[in-house]
Amino acid sequence: MSVSKLLYLSIFLFIISTKSVHAEPSGIELKTFSVATYNVKFLSACMHKERQKNFQQVINQLEGVDVVALQEVRDRLAAEYYFDPAKWVVILDDDSTDDMNLAFAVRKGLNYSLASGAEKNADSIQDFAFDTHNPNFIDERRVLKLIVSTDAGDVLVLNHHAKSRYSGRLDTETSRVNASLDILDYIDSSSYDKVVLLGDFNDTPDDASLNTLETGALSPQALENVPGNYFINLAEPLVAQNLVSYGLKSNTKTDTLIELIDAAVPNSRLTNLDNYAADVEVTHAMYDQILVTPSWVSAYNNQKYAYTFEELTAVVGNEDSRASDHIPVIATFGINAHPLPKLTIISLLANPVGTDYQNETITLLNTGSPFNGQLMLKDASDNKSTLLTATLAEGEQVTFTISSGVTLNNSGDTITLLDRYEREIHTVTYTSSQEGIENTF
Repeated sequence: MSVSKLLYLSIFLFIISTKSVHAEPSGIELKTFSVATYNVKFLSACMHKERQKNFQQVINQLEGVDVVALQEVRDRLAAEYYFDPAKWVVILDDDSTDDMNLAFAVRKGLNYSLASGAEKNADSIQDFAFDTHNPNFIDERRVLKLIVSTDAGDVLVLNHHAKSRYSGRLDTETSRVNASLDILDYIDSSSYDKVVLLGDFNDTPDDASLNTLETGALSPQALENVPGNYFINLAEPLVAQNLVSYGLKSNTKTDTLIELIDAAVPNSRLTNLDNYAADVEVTHAMYDQILVTPSWVSAYNNQKYAYTFEELTAVVGNEDSRASDHIPVIATFGINAHPLPKLTIISLLANPVGTDYQNETITLLNTGSPFNGQLMLKDASDNKSTLLTATLAEGEQVTFTISSGVTLNNSGDTITLLDRYEREIHTVTYTSSQEGIENTF
């Protein structure tokens, strides 16, 4: 065989082998990536003590979130007062004198970079998408930007706080729409196709500024539920359920055994549309949103889950003591729902020596990732009044005393472990019990 033919054959086989490698699934499971946006209402280190307490609890409950986009932060002292520097890196412009600064809180250990090369003091020029002369971005709200390295590649994360409706919705809408057009131009001129844009847009997913971002071109206000071809608005399915992120108070809670925020306000979506021409103030709205480019979602095999913050600590109190007038909106990439805990019931003590009251026990084993949260028990009669607050490391087993609610019948029963959303985790059945001896499964 001639040298040329041999070379041709070698190249051909290399191309075939290369294609076959790319065609094979990698088999590598991507680590989930989670972001949140939260307007923190003029956050300061010196606030009403009850508000400080409530706000700190909200931050503590952002467990598992990798990057939090914050709006209305007074300064670094304020942010780091609540975001423990041992766990978070706070990124903002330390030289700004504005009291409504944009900031990022990045979970320690996450790889990220700023255009300026700084670690946490954002440069007023290089680390913002727009300059101070752009009239569509108020004060220092010029879209703070961050590059984050994930298992799915590098992603450009943009923190936006649009002009409010305070001086009139119709008078201010032009600024919000023009800001959206500017953001589109900025992304078009960047080298990133994987983008997460999140923040307080002061408009809902149906308004012109958001429809413009979704389509990639100037678009009117319209009620629609179709994912955009430029940006996919992850808050759109939420607003379709009349969920809101702004205007909730302490009475907005579910009537379930484990009380959560009930962020659904009937007709709130239509109210935003109906009151447009009259320029009536909207008291409840989905202002806080997370938009992503299709390529970013594709990198996670279209697995994404967006939801409003659920813990009551975000809404308890009054105007002075409530954590904020907004609640966080969160999105996790790599899942389609809240993960079901991998907990199993490995034993029950239904017939303790002496009195049963406050001596019955249940032992759980965690075969999955670390778990910290609330659980419920349900018996065969569908009673589900027992609450357990559990913390289990991976592989750990813990015994809990059943102090109230469901009782374990000595003659047998079926006991089901439920998560906070009343989803079944594990069920066991026993037909008898002996005094002082556990039933094992």
